[in-house]
Amino acid sequence: ATTAFVPTDKPRTELLAYDLQTGALRQRASSPELRSINDLAVAPNGDVYATDSLGGAVFRLRQGAETFERVTEAGKMAYPNGIAVTPDGAVALVAQGVSLRRIDTETGEVTVVAHPADLALLSLDGIYWHEDALIAVQNGAGRGRVLRLTLAADRKSVTGFQVLEGSHPDFDIPTTGTIVGDKLIYIANSQLDHLEDDGSITPPLAPVRLFETALHR
Repeated sequence: ATTAFVPTDKPRTELLAYDLQTGALRQRASSPELRSINDLAVAPNGDVYATDSLGGAVFRLRQGAETFERVTEAGKMAYPNGIAVTPDGAVALVAQGVSLRRIDTETGEVTVVAHPADLALLSLDGIYWHEDALIAVQNGAGRGRVLRLTLAADRKSVTGFQVLEGSHPDFDIPTTGTIVGDKLIYIANSQLDHLEDDGSITPPLAPVRLFETALHR
């Protein structure tokens, strides 16, 4: 049987940095407090922020450091996922379950980002700051969609939103991506519902599809 992972009672997670030209391993970093690095965001000053999904927290690797430091208390969020950092580095936004969370990167304060009544923010996955808006892949609303969210200047509330791509027939739990220029390139069919708790993968799997969505519409 095909397996994605093997359960162990000794979890370990670390960040690996590779040279894109040579493939050489340049740096590795972790922390004894880290349980499971999920998603990453690089702040303008070069600091790396990471969500620890199993630990319910956000960590930071300062530029030049070798060990992650805690930003938020353990268990402050249930399974934090995607993360993005604002251009001034003052706020990290985190996709978490049924809400979007705001993290003060200096104090570690965690608050819920308010949003309009006609906008559901459940099951956000990958999130990315682009120009003056947050781009979010959502996979818990129908077949999934890609959103542009505009936020207030203090990043405490969503003031508007636009659906950039929604309910595409090839979507099957769309998830993480990256921004290249004015396009989001992302995994359209992660098929995560084929992954069982014991690490086994239930066939059949379709070929992985990468989509690109224009961010200006």
